[in-house]
Amino acid sequence: TVICAGPWTDDVGRRMSREWKNWLNPSQGVHLVFDLKRIPVPGALVMSHPKDGRISFVIPRTDYGTGVCIVGTTDGPSPLNPAEARVQAEDIAYLMELLNRYFPSLNLTTQDIMSAYVGVRPLVGQVGSEAQPQSSLQKVSREHTIDWGPGGSVVVAGGKYTTHRKMAEEIVDFTLKGHKKYSVQPRGSQTHLPVNLSVVGEIKKSSGDPDILIARYGRDLEELKQWHSPQDPGWGDPEGFPWLKAQLKYALKNEMVLHLEDFYLRRVPLFLSRQDHGWPWAEALVEIWSEQDEHFSSQKTEELERLKAEFLRRDSWRDLFDNKLV
Repeated sequence: TVICAGPWTDDVGRRMSREWKNWLNPSQGVHLVFDLKRIPVPGALVMSHPKDGRISFVIPRTDYGTGVCIVGTTDGPSPLNPAEARVQAEDIAYLMELLNRYFPSLNLTTQDIMSAYVGVRPLVGQVGSEAQPQSSLQKVSREHTIDWGPGGSVVVAGGKYTTHRKMAEEIVDFTLKGHKKYSVQPRGSQTHLPVNLSVVGEIKKSSGDPDILIARYGRDLEELKQWHSPQDPGWGDPEGFPWLKAQLKYALKNEMVLHLEDFYLRRVPLFLSRQDHGWPWAEALVEIWSEQDEHFSSQKTEELERLKAEFLRRDSWRDLFDNKLV
């Protein structure tokens, strides 16, 4: 059993053993999302804050809707329960000050923010020690740690996006080599090569389908086409999100979507990259879901209420700036 619990590593460890000693010294970081037309950068930029010297990034994502610019991140102490992490006024003020220092002519305000999100970094501190003060969070290692946990489990924590591939390989090797009684010898990775670009090119050349779907689905585009109804009357996809109904049907079948919020937040960047978060399409998508699953019909109202509540929770920072969405 490999435990990859991220910021909940210590919580899981304490549930498994009374002798567990804390691994983490977590911190939380906030990103802001703008329309790419509002911050029209041609590529990623690095910014250094004059107050503390921290590095933040401005990253264009042309593959998110009609194009967004992601700005971040901040670095601050995390609540004991990672689920309680929230975007705070000081986080937004920190990044807005930095943006207006580097892009003074854009006259950016909080009204330009399309969405904001917070995440908790499962940084590994000194095992068994108390959390370090905020001033030292920048010095906490971003490296990952793999070791034995309670009951012969393997625990991994730390790391970052840019090292996820190496970390995954090390986890598998560590686990297989450690359990000698299974006599399992690690073999070379079978998934280290990128998608066959020539195949993607052939799909693009032969079909003329949306580039964003070719890039996202690759060879699975053929299955996505089976769900797509180009002549669907009375339906208009959100700009930047072609074949949205088909994408939901595909996600229901292949991507373990349990709630509508999973689709909006974790399968397609609807919430992230639209000022309206894609809410105007929620009722239509619920109807599509009920057509695919007869047991879902009785849950339609509940799902819409759940999605709205999640939107309000994630947008609660707007109340701090009198920046409520209509």
